[in-house]
Amino acid sequence: MATVDFDALFHSHLAAIRASVHEGFRFRYLPTGRNDEFVLQGFRVEHGVMDTFLAHAADDAVAARYRLSDLEIPDPPALWRRDGPVDEVVLALLALPAHGARGSPVSGGFPVHFGIPRLRRPRGGAPDPNSPPDVLSRIPQPRCGGCGPRSGAPRGSRHLGGGR
Repeated sequence: MATVDFDALFHSHLAAIRASVHEGFRFRYLPTGRNDEFVLQGFRVEHGVMDTFLAHAADDAVAARYRLSDLEIPDPPALWRRDGPVDEVVLALLALPAHGARGSPVSGGFPVHFGIPRLRRPRGGAPDPNSPPDVLSRIPQPRCGGCGPRSGAPRGSRHLGGGR
């Protein structure tokens, strides 16, 4: 049985994630609702925008930039988005100029639905009775490459112990 060199296989993807750590991104694992399956979310808030990415698998990630003021609306438009392998998506996000700088994306319009937490401010100190109990409950099921709902069985590295 041949052994797999995971360091070589995932080197570029892990290097991109390490670069995002150095650029101030924070991380959390989000449940997908399928057994022990999780998605890695990286996010950074600065200059009035939130840059975020979700890594479903090495070859399946999505990244976007949102204005913080837009996060209060139900489906905020992304200023920028990209789908693809983790290394390409994360490095493209890191290459974006700071918000407001020359060459930075300035107009929204890309619908990206991948679990951006909404900024809810309760009025009068009472929580909204219609709001879900926590941020994780508001996160929709991940999409395969951003193109549609996932089907049936888990694939490859998306499922612990899974394979093709």
